[in-house]
Amino acid sequence: MKLGELLRGWEDQVVLPTADHPELHELEIRGICHDSRRAQPGDLYVAIVGERFDGRDFAREAIKQGAVAVLGPDPDRPEVQRKAQGGHVPWIVSDEPRELLGDLATRVYGSPHEDLLTVGITGTNGKTTIALLVADALGAAGRPSAVLGTLGCHFRDMTLDVGDRTTPEAPDLFRALHRIRQAGAQAMAMEISSHALDLGRLGGLKLDVAVFTNLSRDHLDHHGDMESYYRAKKRIFSRLKPGGVAVVSVVDDWGKRLVSELVEELPGDAKLVAYGLDEGDVTAASAALSLDGIQATVESPDGEIKVSSRLLGRYNLENLLATMAVCDGLDLDLEPIAAEVGQRSALPGRLEPVCAVDHQPFPAFLDYAHTPGAMEAALRSVQELTERRIILVFGCGGERDQGKRPLMGKVAGELAYVPILTSDNPRREDPMMILAAVESGVELSGNKRYELVPDRREAIRRAVEIASHDEDGVGWLVLVAGKGHETTQDLGDRVVPFSDRRELDAAIRSVLGASGVAHG
Repeated sequence: MKLGELLRGWEDQVVLPTADHPELHELEIRGICHDSRRAQPGDLYVAIVGERFDGRDFAREAIKQGAVAVLGPDPDRPEVQRKAQGGHVPWIVSDEPRELLGDLATRVYGSPHEDLLTVGITGTNGKTTIALLVADALGAAGRPSAVLGTLGCHFRDMTLDVGDRTTPEAPDLFRALHRIRQAGAQAMAMEISSHALDLGRLGGLKLDVAVFTNLSRDHLDHHGDMESYYRAKKRIFSRLKPGGVAVVSVVDDWGKRLVSELVEELPGDAKLVAYGLDEGDVTAASAALSLDGIQATVESPDGEIKVSSRLLGRYNLENLLATMAVCDGLDLDLEPIAAEVGQRSALPGRLEPVCAVDHQPFPAFLDYAHTPGAMEAALRSVQELTERRIILVFGCGGERDQGKRPLMGKVAGELAYVPILTSDNPRREDPMMILAAVESGVELSGNKRYELVPDRREAIRRAVEIASHDEDGVGWLVLVAGKGHETTQDLGDRVVPFSDRRELDAAIRSVLGASGVAHG
């Protein structure tokens, strides 16, 4: 696309250096980027000035990577000018480049979402699992689907680099949509975070289906209060295409409120599908939960369908209901879809079982739960599956909502038999100060059996040591929560390799090595 065509209509928001570059309008732009590390030949680099970093400082790096022009605030500071020198590319001045970022990406990549069946999922918990299940379901319905979210962007054997955010910035998002469409995808199931909705990362993205899963405390360091958090999530429904489908969980009061508001606010051609365990358009008529999985009868307006899944726990039953509600809203045949989603085994870090040795005397799980609501859901799900006593390893991340720390401690103290408090991405905060806030919540619960083990590796090993001694025959279950699928630990001055799965596996092998038989 020619630069002049790309910027048409925004002449009052940008200043082109036409005197130095009279040919600027004819400059060919192949893509958009905001991260200099992922700039590609032919890109327009958009330099955003944020709270911590000034994108203008990285313009020269983007130019070295192949960027052919820069759009951003005037590089009026000498240090910025020095860093931008050497590339000899035009600098287009825009005081608020972030406001243009989404629309630029939409325009340069040709609105790829218009040719895809797009399903966006928002909510505090469940987004990742539902996105994967929906992609499975659409594939079973003959619509090969990519998936994008916390676990990355994938289509068949293709993996795309979209950064490390749940919902990437618009340039990464629309570049990915463009590429997966070229690769043969007919649909996209994607997680949409409240930050993305609040900060305009989605550009002109429109959705065929918008899903709201639930709302519990998270990200209040950004949103300030739960009402603002709710309103940010609700914005997803303003992105529905004509005739689109709104799917809303009614398992909590926020969802019930949302349904009542959408009844009044959705356009007449939109469809609203509510789901819940025992109320809504799609419900669980019956369900049996065990350590082997879920056996459920799902009731929808089209009748009942049996679902057998290897996923574990009540919250995964809710995720299955959400998936069936999406498919019901799209008028798809639920029979083959139920068979397909039933094949999905545990997701990385989502109540994922870890069995490191034969004859392991206790079950062990990883879970990504890092909010009070997710922690409670994970613990209650585990309690429904077994009579064993729960040893919980968990912590709270640094430089995030501080108010949730005692809340998580209180939940852990009430629902886990032995909570072990440890570090979880402390970033630039003092880990002991974080632990003190979490400990205050555990103390409120009255649980005196908790332990503080700041080193996460040692904390995981300590949980295994406790679980390896079953003196009264009741039995133990180990749950390591917070990091899930993550493979690093953010210590502020450095990010080090760290995998809860690897550490839990190693601890079990080490502690039980004499009595167990190691796998593989």
